Amino acid sequence: MRATFNTWYPHCRRSDALAERLGGTSHMIDYLRHKRALQVPLRYALHTLATWRILDRERPDLILVATPPISAAIAVWPYAR
Repeated sequence: MRATFNTWYPHCRRSDALAERLGGTSHMIDYLRHKRALQVPLRYALHTLATWRILDRERPDLILVATPPISAAIAVWPYAR
């Protein structure tokens, strides 16, 4: 079983540890680190595209997503479906 853990943060030891325990990969996705309100839509769009690229490349059987933001889970939903 191929597993991937996607996290929209610069780092997360919990995500890394869970992915390792499951024998999968952990991906930290973090663009536009300065949290300005006007950048949020662009930031989430970039994160969504990066997430889709990872899913397309790895074709995982199991996808774990760190939330919040709920947008991270919503981005994975079409693939998981």
